[in-house]
Amino acid sequence: MVNGEYKTMTNSTKKITDIISRYYHEKIQIGSDQVNIIANAIRGRAPGCNLLVFGAGYDSALWEKINYDGYTLVVEHHPEWCRNMAQFANVKPISYPEISVKNSLPINIDNMEKHDIPNVLKEKSWDVIIVDSPPGYTDTDPGRSLSIYWASKISGPQTHIFVDDYERPVEKCYADTFVRSDDFCCFEIARWSGRKMLMLWRVGKDKGFNPVFSVDYPATRRPIRWLVNEPDFRVVMFHDATLPISDMFQLGLFDETTFAVVSFSWVVNEKRIRDLQTFFGDAAEKIGASDVFKNQVILIMNSQEEYEMAKAALPECNIAYVNNTCFLDFDLFKVDAEIEKKYDAVYNAKPLAFKRHHLTSEVDSKVFITYDVNEANEGLTALVDINEFSPTLVERNISSKKVMEVASSAYVGLSLSEVEGACYASTEYLLCGLPVVSTPSQGGRDAFYDEYNSLICAPDPNEVARSVAELKQRLLNGEITSEQIRENCIKRINFFRYSFINALKICIRKAGINTPDERVESLVMNAINNNNKLINSRNFWTSRVERG
Repeated sequence: MVNGEYKTMTNSTKKITDIISRYYHEKIQIGSDQVNIIANAIRGRAPGCNLLVFGAGYDSALWEKINYDGYTLVVEHHPEWCRNMAQFANVKPISYPEISVKNSLPINIDNMEKHDIPNVLKEKSWDVIIVDSPPGYTDTDPGRSLSIYWASKISGPQTHIFVDDYERPVEKCYADTFVRSDDFCCFEIARWSGRKMLMLWRVGKDKGFNPVFSVDYPATRRPIRWLVNEPDFRVVMFHDATLPISDMFQLGLFDETTFAVVSFSWVVNEKRIRDLQTFFGDAAEKIGASDVFKNQVILIMNSQEEYEMAKAALPECNIAYVNNTCFLDFDLFKVDAEIEKKYDAVYNAKPLAFKRHHLTSEVDSKVFITYDVNEANEGLTALVDINEFSPTLVERNISSKKVMEVASSAYVGLSLSEVEGACYASTEYLLCGLPVVSTPSQGGRDAFYDEYNSLICAPDPNEVARSVAELKQRLLNGEITSEQIRENCIKRINFFRYSFINALKICIRKAGINTPDERVESLVMNAINNNNKLINSRNFWTSRVERG
């Protein structure tokens, strides 16, 4: 749980939480954050996870319980620990002959190879391996050179490998040589916050990623949506949500081919930037995910101001200036010259206070498009009776096709909020060939405005009415045309789309993935073109990600 945002749990998630709460205690030397990550890795391979643990100890019962529907093997060289832990877990003896911390460095590969891999280690194809033994506190202890080497030999591409005490010379040297690889994502997880006691996690490759579910804030559970899900790379998008990125990391879903994009529906102000700094800083410290955030996560900003502020505050993150409305399907919103102009203006907006419908009061002929809402009835989102402002017509809860038809029956589109996000409705007006009257705003809708297609007026009913009349007259006089407004809007949309694709290309190249740029462009553009607002390819207001 982060900042209280996880509101519900599935039965399986609660079961693991209860197991950890019951079986994790102060004698266990693996940190609680490390245990949670290992537990997620185990459950990510469940049911039927094959778990191998080097070292019997106070944590043996914990691993057995977490992997309740799989096979767990604990191997231990010390006879007393074998006997004592046999009642709690499946423990089998193993030996590490002629090995000590003192003679482990420098690495002698011939010395490693002369020790045959014990048959007990070869009985399964391992999904998760934990190397937490033998001890390596003193020069005469066996150390973990051989257990790390064996773990590397018996693992497959799908195997998660965890090496504890990675800060020690032997563990670090052998893990860096035999476990770490450019072919895998590897992370260093601190045992406790601020302490230099580390565990290395090599993330196993997981090409299927099924079943993986996203849970939104109303607690609706649905299969996670992928923008791109191909063998060479995959992209997942979250709208107004960063917490799921930590979930995906801890579930082992961030292999080297996976990238996450976060978009925003509301203005990214200084407070939101501070929240992002806190989230990324905390997550990097607690779960060692700084490399993921640096290389595999992209934040897209709706305005130039937000982009510059985010770049300054989060210099190590991938930030792109991509207005969210570029994901509109512009074939849904067209200029239709056959539709009769009946109204001076159209206002497509929820009936909420921040939309400032009262600013339309001096516009004589107007149509409102609106929707049923479930926002809190207070402050900016207080419910407003829009009929008080004398609209000629109110259309409620209509389809995109009908939105296009109603908008096309007006001369001018209205966008009157002071603060919101990119504002789909504003860009839809432009695609339908309507010039826009807007008040000064924060959030990014003005990224599409210029002197040709819009007027920015003071938030005053008379100024709004005057601006509507001026733009209407420009259309009637032929000073501006609906076709040119739409054409310019599409150019701007494509600018943002290619900015988005280029940001992905840069991350993919940095990851060393040899996917041609043309393939990246084709796959992403195909996803954008196939669903309006990426409704079927993006995860909206997700509270968490979990395994099936």
